[in-house]
Amino acid sequence: MKEKQNRDKLLIIALLVIIILLLVMILILFLKDDKISFRNQNLNQNSDVYENENSTNTNPTNSISKEKALEIVLEDAKLNQKDIYDLSIELDYKYNQMVYEIDFNYQNYEYEYYVNCETGKIIHSFKERD
Repeated sequence: MKEKQNRDKLLIIALLVIIILLLVMILILFLKDDKISFRNQNLNQNSDVYENENSTNTNPTNSISKEKALEIVLEDAKLNQKDIYDLSIELDYKYNQMVYEIDFNYQNYEYEYYVNCETGKIIHSFKERD
């Protein structure tokens, strides 16, 4: 009888250990951050375009430049670069693809765009009152 109780206790402990390991693995998967941000060094005196300070080329292979992505976004928003402020361009991974995340303000509005790095296609755009 005592031997059966010991086996039952060991079985319960083994199951608890397995459950804890599974929970830890699930937690690790949820906490994994695929975001690659490049904010540090100002590229341009007239704007706040950022680039990774440890790299001279932050563009992925076969991609459009940050400047081209910004040009696409400004054309879509029908704005000029000289009129916007608080500009930020980051390389990011969204919607299963590498994108430039472009954020800026114009008058009382905040703009957010995701532009596919390879095609230059606007994946997401958002405008809200600041």
